[in-house]
Amino acid sequence: MYISRFLSVKSLMLIGLALVGIGGIAPLFIENFWFLYSCRLVLGFGIGLFKPFAVSEISNFYQGKELSKMMGYQSATQKLGIITFLLLSGLLVSYQWSYVFIPYLVAFPILLFIAYNFQTAPTPQKSSSSALSKTGFSSIILLTLVTIFLVAVVLGNFYSKIAPLLSEKGYHDFANTLGIGLALLNFFALVGSLHFGRLYIKLKLWLPIGSVLIMALAFFLVAILDQLILIVLLMPIIGYAAGIVSPWTYTFILESVPKANGTFFISLALISLNLGSFVAPFIFTTFIPLSITMLFFACSALLLVIACYLYFFVKSLSAHI
Repeated sequence: MYISRFLSVKSLMLIGLALVGIGGIAPLFIENFWFLYSCRLVLGFGIGLFKPFAVSEISNFYQGKELSKMMGYQSATQKLGIITFLLLSGLLVSYQWSYVFIPYLVAFPILLFIAYNFQTAPTPQKSSSSALSKTGFSSIILLTLVTIFLVAVVLGNFYSKIAPLLSEKGYHDFANTLGIGLALLNFFALVGSLHFGRLYIKLKLWLPIGSVLIMALAFFLVAILDQLILIVLLMPIIGYAAGIVSPWTYTFILESVPKANGTFFISLALISLNLGSFVAPFIFTTFIPLSITMLFFACSALLLVIACYLYFFVKSLSAHI
């Protein structure tokens, strides 16, 4: 991050959290669309300031097996926060729609915690990576960024198109069942992240390949199956596999680039992830008009392509870990 040349990591995290708190809670007091829109921009800028450090700073304290475990815990904690936030928002909105912004107040106690407890990172240990750690950006890192972008596109399409798919299959009163399925997906994504550290130690770069293949098969089955209960049962499988991809991305990047550039590359990974989620709802329908069922087939095929190019690069990737 360019701005980190002028401000310390702690200062950037505090500024980011302050912006999240202010931008998040302000719409509670002023009900105006353009004010709300401006506050969301402030919120997003604040998240963009502190979130890369929330990931990259872990590599300054942990190495090797401990790093992969902590990356899994970081991803699981993030998912737990999202689930908790959604539950609180759903509860509060039943009283008044503007109460949905109240949970953003949590940014302020976190800010105080960082202000009084943030520790300076120890002197970085010499990385075990050789060639890649000296060069920083490379075709392998680009491959990793493309992977997280495409996986985000596929998952974004699942969230936005699963309800139309069920309607296309002839279902009507499926809201409650779908809600349970999506809740299971998010919960098992958390479980997958928790298991990431142990699985990564054993499987290394075969882990993301296996996860993507599982997602490809699940998307294919969702497209062809007509039984609602079977489609719902596939959702936790998709969630578990998806929960492994993001911690793998962060772990591989931090193991592969110079520590001084870790935050920059994590920022690129987060941009790839968010950009993929942003374009997901319309990227297929805009450039390749497809029925909903065919879109799920396309997502399955795309995941197979991802698994294939990861497989062809796996020996090269293994040489740098």
